[in-house]
This record gives sequence, C-alpha cells and structure tokens, in this order.
Amino acid sequence: NYEILNFGVSGYNIIANTYNCTNNAIKYNPDIIIYPAHTQEKNRITEKMAQYFGKNNLPTLPFYQKIKELSGVHDKMCDLEIYNKTKPFTHSIIKWHYKTMANYCIANNIIPVWLYVPVIGDEENQEDFEEILKLAQDAGFKTIILSDVYKGYDLENLIIAPWDYHPNEKGHELIANKLFIEIQKNKTELKIK
Repeated sequence: NYEILNFGVSGYNIIANTYNCTNNAIKYNPDIIIYPAHTQEKNRITEKMAQYFGKNNLPTLPFYQKIKELSGVHDKMCDLEIYNKTKPFTHSIIKWHYKTMANYCIANNIIPVWLYVPVIGDEENQEDFEEILKLAQDAGFKTIILSDVYKGYDLENLIIAPWDYHPNEKGHELIANKLFIEIQKNKTELKIK
C-alpha cells in the first residue's frame, strides 16, 4: 500500500533537486521526500555551480547572486578560475540547499530523508562525507547511509559498462535491498506502519 515516485532526471544536481522538492513533489502530497547524496557530493556541487556562474545561467534568487558577488566570478574568467573562485563557498551552498529542502518538508508535514549512496568507482573522502552528513543532520534530515552497499561484490560486475559506472540491475538490486532494510530499521522514526 505504498507508492514511490521517482523525480530523478539524468544530470540533476542539488539546485534542480531543491526546486523539484519545493515545486513538483509537493503536488503529490508525499509523506516522505528522499534526497540522494553521493560520493564526491562537494565536488559535483562545486562543478555545477561553477558551470552556472560561467554561463551566467543561475536562478534569480538572492542567495545565488550573493554567492556570485562574494566569489568575484565574472564572465571573462576561464572555467578553472570560476571553479577555484566557487570552491570556498561549497559548504555554504550545500548548507543553504539542505536547509531549504528540509525546512520546506517540515513546514508541509513531510519527513525529509537524506540518503547517502556511494557512486561505483568514486573514491570516498571520509572528511567530505562527515561534513555533508553533519550539514544534512543540522538541517533536519533523517539520515540513511548505504556506504557498505557494495561490500563483498566485484564492482566491475555491478556497473552498466566499462564506460558507464551507473549501477546495473544487480547494483540497483543491492541498493534497493539495503534501503528496504534501513527503512525497516527506522520505520518508527519515518512513521511507516
């Protein structure tokens, strides 16, 4: 008696997911919204923000404009300069997005869940992981961590192809099974009967 809706789109990032959470998912009156975080989360977000800054293609929210102003990014800079100027603000960017999503969920009686799923082939930086985990917890997310989801398996047998490290059918099965176990462990906190 549960319905799971997947709002993920290839190439989505924290900006798109925040918009999705606060504008699209709410229309379906969900009980829980799950935000998936991945290995290299900080780097991915820095790269995406730098791309937006470089193309001058940011949403017109005061937060983004303030970060761009503080970073000193301008149109004449190369991609590497923009990335380097954006990097010191990554913590603030993640914090703002996590807080925006969690606050929105809580205000609408939705349980926000932060789900950590490692990307096959990406090296996990423990310090970065602990930083984003703390940001999620401080924002008000319930957290589920699947760090060891691929433990005991040959990673080459869990990817789509040598050039595509997304999980294949077996990889997704492992994620789904582990997520189900974690949800069962936390069903009281997640208000699941």
